Order: sequence, then structure tokens, then C-alpha cells
Amino acid sequence: FEAARKTLLYEADVISLEAEGNALRSVRILDRAKRTITLKARRFVLACGCVENSRILLDNMDQCDELLAPVKDNIGRGFHQHLLIENEVKAANRKAASLLQRQLTRMRAPPNASVEFGLRLKTHETETDWPLNASAILRYARAEGINPLETALLGFSWLRKREPHFINPDMSFEYSIEQVPTDTNRITLSSGRDMLGRRRPSVHWDISEEELHTTKRLNDTVGRWLEDQRLGTVSPIEHPKDVLKLSMRDSLHHMGGLRMSETPKTGVVDTDSKVHGSANLYAVGGATFPSGGHVNPTLMMFAMALR
Repeated sequence: FEAARKTLLYEADVISLEAEGNALRSVRILDRAKRTITLKARRFVLACGCVENSRILLDNMDQCDELLAPVKDNIGRGFHQHLLIENEVKAANRKAASLLQRQLTRMRAPPNASVEFGLRLKTHETETDWPLNASAILRYARAEGINPLETALLGFSWLRKREPHFINPDMSFEYSIEQVPTDTNRITLSSGRDMLGRRRPSVHWDISEEELHTTKRLNDTVGRWLEDQRLGTVSPIEHPKDVLKLSMRDSLHHMGGLRMSETPKTGVVDTDSKVHGSANLYAVGGATFPSGGHVNPTLMMFAMALR
């Protein structure tokens, strides 16, 4: 932004879009001093986060009727994120607990970089019932009580820039499960309005049978691996529905809503991230992801935005 003819406006909110035919002509914003500013440009890029990208377009459908006509039925659809599920692990003994922590740990490198090791389901081209992408990361925490040897090991781990290793820790696998993008999991507008008078977003997010089956399959596979290596056991999942009894949370890896597709029949942006049928409107970020895999999406967001 130090280059000539570039201006950065911050602490300002998009109030409305103004289109002419299939082109976006201007964006009206409101700053913290309550000043209304109209910005005109040859090209516009929506980069406001997954939910907000969809909310802005949905809230301006009337003003951008012709611009958004080819994709209006798909805006907000296909919302997905990574489903995170935790299941208890029992190490066979102290040696096994130590080995698991050494193999499945996080290497740290200052100031902020880290590399996490885990397990994932291997792809077999001959399988017809292949599940969704999924991976397992070992989580462990110090058990109650103080152990002098453990204290020494913690110092050693810190010097090697590794996660701390514990003696007889409380252990679990955290499963990261890809979600099926569906039309029912979507971003819409609610009846409420925010302090600027804009319609608030409403997100419907549900879990499918396929995600439950994938979790059970991953748990079964990880369990067999632990037993084959004589490292321990993982709590069994007898039926896919039993997954719902486990500790479960969302990942905050919001994706979808403006999904990339070859045609406007199945998505919102094309392979150049331009809204189908528009002359000058683009979108970047997780909103454009057609699917989410099983790992953190941030680097892919950056790569697509830079492209």
C-alpha cells in the first residue's frame, strides 16, 4: 500500500453495492465518523470472510439483480467446515505413551511456525465406498500430580522446541473430518438487523450420515493401528450414531457459500474467482472452496487470493 495511487481505508463498513447491468459500479461504505463514502473502481474483490461475503451479496440482491441473476440461487449454499471429534486413547504402558508422544507431536520453530504430525486414511483407488477425507491428531495433557522425572522431560522438550512430553498423560485422538457441502447447510439472512441497519446473517450447519460413517471408519483404523503396534487402544465406536455421544466441536474453518464451479448451475465463482456472468466482481477466501479436505485452509486461501 506504499505504492502510488493506492489507498487503504480501515474501520469502515460496506453499506450497499450499486450495479449497472452485469457490472458492479460502486460500493457505499460508512466509516467510524459516520461519514458515507462511495468508492468506484473497474474491479472489485470481496475478501470479507466466508459468512460476510455471502451476507453482503444476499443483502444487496435487489440493487444487483442483473449482476447476480446467474448465481442468485447458489449464494450462501454449500457452507461447510471441519468437524472436530475427540475420542479417548489408553496407552499400553509408559513406554508406549512416550513413543506415541514422540511420533505424533508438534515440532515448534520460533517465532510462530509449527509442524504437526498425525494420521490420515490412505486412498485406495479400488475402493468403491471411499469415505471423506479425515485425519487424526494426538492430544495429550499432564495427569494430576508432580513427577520429578516428568519435570526434567518437560525442560528437555522445551530445549528441543517440541511439545512437552508427559509420563502417563491423559491422551485422546482429535479427528478432523471433511464435510459434504450440501444445499441445506447454508448462509441466509435473518429478520434481525445490525447497528448499521444491515440484515444479519443466519447459518444453518448440520452433520451428515457420511461424516458419521467416516469418523467410525477412521476410529476403527486408528484402533487397529494402535493394537498392531502394541501401543494401546482407542475407545470403540460401535455404530456411526455413537459418534454424536463424543466430544465434538466446530473448527471455525468456514468454507463455502460462494463455491467455485465450472458453471453457474453448481456454484457462484468461476476458476478465476470471478462471479459467474459478472464483468468485474471477484471473491476470495474460504467462501470459494468447493470442498474442504481435512486440514487447516489458511494457506490455500492465501494461494488462491495471490493467484
